[in-house]
Amino acid sequence: MIFDGHKRAERIQEELQKRVGTSATKLVVISVGALPVSLRYINRKIAFGERIGVNVVHTALSESISDEELLDAIREIQDNRAVQGIIVQLPLPSHIDRDRILDSIDPMKDADALGNRALVLAPVVCAIQDVIETNDIHLDGNIVVVGEGKLVGAPVIEWLSGAVTDTGDVSVLNQESKDIASILKDADIIITGVGVPHLITPDMIKTGVVIIDVGTSEAEGKLLGDASPECKEKSILFTPVPGGIGPLTVVFLFKNLLDLRDKQKSL
Repeated sequence: MIFDGHKRAERIQEELQKRVGTSATKLVVISVGALPVSLRYINRKIAFGERIGVNVVHTALSESISDEELLDAIREIQDNRAVQGIIVQLPLPSHIDRDRILDSIDPMKDADALGNRALVLAPVVCAIQDVIETNDIHLDGNIVVVGEGKLVGAPVIEWLSGAVTDTGDVSVLNQESKDIASILKDADIIITGVGVPHLITPDMIKTGVVIIDVGTSEAEGKLLGDASPECKEKSILFTPVPGGIGPLTVVFLFKNLLDLRDKQKSL
């Protein structure tokens, strides 16, 4: 079965639109530099915000900005009570201390959940959790996470540590892993997010596997996932790239924003 992320996202979008209501809700997205891929993601957020009634403001800063200048900009924006959420778009230039910047975001406004004090789950984790639950997939057997990066692998691994059943076992594959082929071949669930096009091929997996592909890379103007599309023939559930997890991460970013907005109102 091929998972239709757009269709699922549309259903959740309707729920979020009702939640927004007439309350002014504002999300600020900070970018440093002008990477085309980052601008593409930012424009998607702006467009989605317009559809549900959230004001998304893009603040573009110079690539030459210092850590201290960026921290000051974040502080000024998040101190504004009219702003309910703030995002620092990744990647950041190499001279910026990424973790220091992300950890500076007020947890009450950290809709992307990239800081170490986040009050909500990362949108990618919410998206994966939603796919698992709506398709009645049980987190047991051999679960393999490919990659342990900041955006996908790390938050997914942390979430799985408390979500797997007593009969579930989680393995993490990275560049230093050995016996990768045998580990993948024995996997009941594969969650991958390394951004290596078609890293996983049908001969590397068993029939009946669940593949949740969060990896994205670009080649000749096309978005490609970590798993070859042919893997769907052996999968009981396959999330394609594009059109699988991607649309859901945007939706759950805004769900996080509304959850944090409601927390702020209760203070």
